[in-house]
Amino acid sequence: MLNCVVSKENYTSMEKLANFAKQKGCFINFNPTYNLNPGAAKFLLSLDEIKYAAATIKRLKKTNPYIISSAETFERSVAFTEGKISRFQKHCLAGMLYLALSPSGEVGPCYARLGEDGWASGVKEGWYNAFTKIGDMSKCTCDVHSYYDKNALFGLDFRAITKATFNVSSGRGIYS
Repeated sequence: MLNCVVSKENYTSMEKLANFAKQKGCFINFNPTYNLNPGAAKFLLSLDEIKYAAATIKRLKKTNPYIISSAETFERSVAFTEGKISRFQKHCLAGMLYLALSPSGEVGPCYARLGEDGWASGVKEGWYNAFTKIGDMSKCTCDVHSYYDKNALFGLDFRAITKATFNVSSGRGIYS
């Protein structure tokens, strides 16, 4: 899987990247750039560029099944920036949907909190113990408010998943 962080440097190349993934038979996931440190600001998309990225993802998903992200994160960014919603999402999903892992093996809820004291070490304490120490982040009030993708399965068609599961359990091929 290719994970592509969309920035000022590559947002106009999204179609080329999606076609490359399709040619290689590889899934691709597009994520926005988050302003997590002072150096990230120069890579952030403008409002018009975010709208372009959202429209590009929507258009490409119609013909490219290898794109697993939806445009929801980008569309939600637009709504948040335009003041149509007060928070990027209702609840922080850090530690539930994803987590952060430092190069030295510390496990934490998200990269916005990278470097804070108290991260458990998966190397020293065991990975299971480190993951379970993340705790409840649902009351998080950080500016990032995590990754948002209303298509919880990254845009996969629920009917196709259900049909594939039924087909396999009936002894047929996935796509029968």
